[in-house]
Amino acid sequence: MLNKIKKGLAVSMAVAMMAVCFTGCGEEKLDSAETVAVVDGEEIPMGVAAMYTRNEQAKMYNMYTMYFGTASIFDQIYDQESMQTYGEMMKTDVMETLQKLYVLKAHAADYGVELTDEEAAEIDAAAKAFAEANADVLDDIGTSEEAVAELLSLYKYEAKMTEAMSADVDTNVTEEEAARSKVTYIRVSLEGTEKDADGNTIELTADQKKERADWAADVLDKVLAAEDPATADWDAIAKEVDESLFASEYTFSTYDEEDNVLDEAVKAEIKGLADGTVVDKVIVTSDEKTLYVVRFDAEVDEEATAKQKENIIATRKGEDFQAELEEWIAASAFSVVDAAWDKVSINDSNVYLNFHPEDAE
Repeated sequence: MLNKIKKGLAVSMAVAMMAVCFTGCGEEKLDSAETVAVVDGEEIPMGVAAMYTRNEQAKMYNMYTMYFGTASIFDQIYDQESMQTYGEMMKTDVMETLQKLYVLKAHAADYGVELTDEEAAEIDAAAKAFAEANADVLDDIGTSEEAVAELLSLYKYEAKMTEAMSADVDTNVTEEEAARSKVTYIRVSLEGTEKDADGNTIELTADQKKERADWAADVLDKVLAAEDPATADWDAIAKEVDESLFASEYTFSTYDEEDNVLDEAVKAEIKGLADGTVVDKVIVTSDEKTLYVVRFDAEVDEEATAKQKENIIATRKGEDFQAELEEWIAASAFSVVDAAWDKVSINDSNVYLNFHPEDAE
C-alpha cells in the first residue's frame, strides 16, 4: 500500500512545512480527537501529535536515506541499557516538543503575543488546502484538518514568542568578542592513509615524506614568485604542484584561547604580520605530522567579524529564550495518556517520507 500526500503544507511567516507520504499499514486506527497528553489542563489531541510525529519521522527517514543509502533506523537500539529503539526515543522527543509548544502558547499573553486575524485566516486556509489535497491519507496518519491547523498555530506561536522573549537581549558586542582574523593555507600531510590487513595505518616511507616536503617547498616558491602573492590563486598554484593539494581559508579569534583549530605553530608564525603577508618558510607542526604554507590575509576580516557578531547575538537570544522556557516547563503540569500514546509507533514497518508533487509527474 502506498498513499502519497499530494500537496505539502506551508504557511508564510509560520515555521511549518509538512509533506509526507504513507507506506505500510496495520497500526490501530487512530482517533484524531483522542487526548494523548495534558499540559496545565489543556488537552493535546491525537491529530496534532500524530501529524507532528510523522513529519519528524519523514525528516529522519529522508536524512538517513540521503546520507547513508538506507533508512532502516527506527527499530535499531538507541540505548543499550534500556534497549530503547530510535523510534521509541523519537516518541519521547515528540512529547517533550509538544509540551514546549503548548507551554509557549500558554504564556503568550505574558508577552502580549497573539495571532492576528490575518495569520489565523492564513493558517486555516493552508490547513484546508492540505486536507483537501490529502484527504485519502489523513485517516491513515490519524490527523484532521482541525489538528493540522492547531499544529500550525503552535508553530506560529513559537516563532512569535521566540522573537518576543529575546527582544531585550544585549546586542552590544565588543571588538574583542567578535574580531576574526583570516588566513589562507595549503596543508601537506606527512601521515599515511592506507591500512594494513589489521586495519593499522601504514606510515609513509622516508622517501615519501621527502617527496611531500618537496611539494610544500615548491608551493612556497611558486607563491612567493607570483606577481602579487596576496591576491594570487593559491588553489591553482597548489594544483600545479600536485593534484591532491588545495588551498583553504580559515577565520579565527586572536582573543579566544579555546579557538585552537589553527595549529599553534601557525599562530606563532603569523603573529604581528601585516595583512596579505606570506610566511616565508614552510611551517612544521610541533608533532611533525603536517606542513603548512600560509598567508596571513587580515588581522580583522570584516565579513567574518560581522558574521561573528550576528552569531554572538543569536546565541544570547537563544540562551535567554531557553532559560525562561525551561523555567516554565519545570513549573508546568504535564502528563501523557499512555493508553492513547501507545497506539502510535515509530518503526521500519510504517514508513513516512517527504513527497514533492513533481515526483509524481
